Amino acid sequence: MGLWLGKNESYAFWVGVLIDLKARVVGDILITVTDNLNGFTETRGTNL
Repeated sequence: MGLWLGKNESYAFWVGVLIDLKARVVGDILITVTDNLNGFTETRGTNL
């Protein structure tokens, strides 16, 4: 899929990752598993 590196795990970083995945024709992300990443948790429900 890909490898993304960032200085922090902010909302903006994770939105960028999700937009990149969408551009690669990923239809839906059904399950995510994280260790309580604040920025990623905020992206849930974001309509990209």
